[in-house]
Amino acid sequence: GYRGGGVYFSRGAPTAGEDLKGKGSALWRDVFPSFREVQLRNNYGSDTTGREKSLDAVLVCIVPRNMLDPIPDRPEAAFISVERLD
Repeated sequence: GYRGGGVYFSRGAPTAGEDLKGKGSALWRDVFPSFREVQLRNNYGSDTTGREKSLDAVLVCIVPRNMLDPIPDRPEAAFISVERLD
């Protein structure tokens, strides 16, 4: 774990980058492949080989911003340490 353990979060919405205004809507099964590719790059940089199945689901969570700690070199990511969850 990172700094003794905790939970990692993405700051981006699962549909970020999709043209929902132009399309009107989008089915998750249609946008998930492109989301997965972008998110894997956000998580692992260029080291995504063999990690294609490291992202199989998305949970949308609402958390207070003051609980989120930044992660160096990963502007799209945040971390909540186990200590903050007590």
